[in-house]
Amino acid sequence: MAEAGVALLAWWYAVGVRRVWRHAGRGQGVRRWEVAAFFGGLVAVGVALSPPVDVAADRSLTAHMVQHLLLMTVAAPLLVVGEPVPPLVWALPGRARRRAARWARAVNRSAVGGRWYLWALVALVLSTAAMWVWHVPALYDAALSNAVLHGMEHVSLLATSALLWWVAAGARRRSAYGPGVLVVFLTTLPATALGAALALTGHPWYPWYIAHGFGGRLDAALNDQQVAGALMWGSACVPSLLGACLLFAAWLAHADKVSPATPAEVPIR
Repeated sequence: MAEAGVALLAWWYAVGVRRVWRHAGRGQGVRRWEVAAFFGGLVAVGVALSPPVDVAADRSLTAHMVQHLLLMTVAAPLLVVGEPVPPLVWALPGRARRRAARWARAVNRSAVGGRWYLWALVALVLSTAAMWVWHVPALYDAALSNAVLHGMEHVSLLATSALLWWVAAGARRRSAYGPGVLVVFLTTLPATALGAALALTGHPWYPWYIAHGFGGRLDAALNDQQVAGALMWGSACVPSLLGACLLFAAWLAHADKVSPATPAEVPIR
């Protein structure tokens, strides 16, 4: 099911890119490196949801944490960098394309100026809520035993992370890259707190892994949980740090090019 969804999205995006390039010229509208980033994000999604990783995630919290980190810190930023909206809109038939384009423009306009900070707050709240709520033991174990809930978990983690990275990237406005650095920094705090809680606790949180992954051995389940917590605690910060550095560099480069007469909000293109 996940493989079919990834393949459909790849086809849809490719159709849109082809139409954009036919209209604007190859490499225009959507750059080649953006296309590469988007397909890299899809590969990360495919790896995270592949059967071997899925099976391992049912038996080990560490494997499940790797799955979540792939979705939130690798796939989500790459998909956002891939500028998916224009190609996905262009892939639609005429009337639906015009409606979707109006909606996309309205969303972009809603993230201008002071309203960007509201978007940032909403994105932070939603991504934090998705991360923490799905790790509540009762809901986490329920998702492991129910394919629909498990799918909802993955979709919500990926979608809220993508929204957060879209906001952090200035909602396509370079002038918002500076505040975006702060947003990226703030995203590390909930992940760090959750990772620390998992790593430092003295008992396993998830009965599912005790029964299905470690044959009732509490010590093995606890060790696995502590490794998973340390993984989130440490590695979740690395992509965010890299993203913050790139945003900061882009912000400085943009500041050098903008004259005092230039409007405060400059669209990416």
